Amino acid sequence: HAAERAYALAPNDVRVLTERGRVLSFLGRSEEALAPLQRALERDRNHVDAWHWLCYANVTLARHPEGIAACEEAIRLSPRDRKLSGFTVVVAAAYLYDGNDREALAWARRAIDANPRFSVPHSWAAAAAANLDDMATARAALAEFRRMLPHYTVTSFRDEKLCANELCERQRERYYDGLRKAGLPD
Repeated sequence: HAAERAYALAPNDVRVLTERGRVLSFLGRSEEALAPLQRALERDRNHVDAWHWLCYANVTLARHPEGIAACEEAIRLSPRDRKLSGFTVVVAAAYLYDGNDREALAWARRAIDANPRFSVPHSWAAAAAANLDDMATARAALAEFRRMLPHYTVTSFRDEKLCANELCERQRERYYDGLRKAGLPD
């Protein structure tokens, strides 16, 4: 509700537009999130967070080339950003959804290198490595993930409902399958 109030008070503020896009994306309303994010970027082409959330929204809509391009722009603008791991893990997701597990693993590793204490990239590395039948890498990545989030399961990930359409949901099954193969319980 705070984001809605801020938007009502300052509908042209870049930070408010970006926050609106972020919130809409997390609510599974990524199609609606695109407009405020694009408006934010019309006002400030260098707003890293707007690029990041535009990336996220596009990936949850299964628009991977657009998502990857937006995250690459965020990385170009802020290569040492404290949220770099978040940018790179979304790119890993896009590649995994598209079936390019080798690129997904490379981007998940970049995310881990940027912030080894961020649990999520370890799960993407585990899924991508398992899909590549690199079970030693998959199990090691999953062990690190489970060290941080020991009670998480495939169902926990499924319950997050991060996709904004059926195509993304179908593609996300590759993630769940990889996690199962790596050893994450249902």
